[in-house]
Amino acid sequence: MKILLSCLLLLLSNFAQADEVKSNYMTFNLGIRKIDLLHEESAADAGYKPLNKKSSFAMFSLKLGIEKEILADQPISFNLGANFGGMYGRKKDQLVESNLQFRDRASGIFYGLSGTLNANFMIKKMRSQVFGGVNLLKTSSDYRLGYYPINSLNPSVEIEYEEDGTVSYLTAGMRFFDNKLGLFSIFAIDYKLASSFNTTISKSKLDQNDISLSNTSSATHDPFILTLGFGLSF
Repeated sequence: MKILLSCLLLLLSNFAQADEVKSNYMTFNLGIRKIDLLHEESAADAGYKPLNKKSSFAMFSLKLGIEKEILADQPISFNLGANFGGMYGRKKDQLVESNLQFRDRASGIFYGLSGTLNANFMIKKMRSQVFGGVNLLKTSSDYRLGYYPINSLNPSVEIEYEEDGTVSYLTAGMRFFDNKLGLFSIFAIDYKLASSFNTTISKSKLDQNDISLSNTSSATHDPFILTLGFGLSF
């Protein structure tokens, strides 16, 4: 344990400070996670046929952020930031046994605040960081389902949902800086700590006619988000 602490102190003490460390950042992050939509919608209307299918697909997000690093020239620093972005995912499939084909689409926007605690060190004369922190987000999403017989071209059932949520994530990762170019790369994993969602039906139609659903779909968001990105220092 003493050897490990000694190595860590030596690594931090060797943090080479540039003549001018830029501490304002604009970031661009691409995230990926999985989403599950359990379609068990039911209705009493004549001609309605339930899908009864769990649909799982990848959800991609693009996040833009503005951050300020405090004590950027020290071994330990802090980042505070604000961010916003959009997310999108879709899936098409056929259920031959039910003679149905369906398409799912999920999209939305989000915005929020973030904060991280950073440990700064050098790797081959490159300024590097290990960080951990919290992201707080407000989200607004739409889920659209359409399905119809395999030999048909037009949807016979169309269902749309609107979802508003508040989500908090724990985040951990690394940043690698190229001070000459004013760029840095980002690798991070987010874990959903807590969430609250409110989902409502905005559209439910059978052959273009309104129907009333007695059961609705539920969305399950994978707790892990893998994030890759880069930033500009200024």
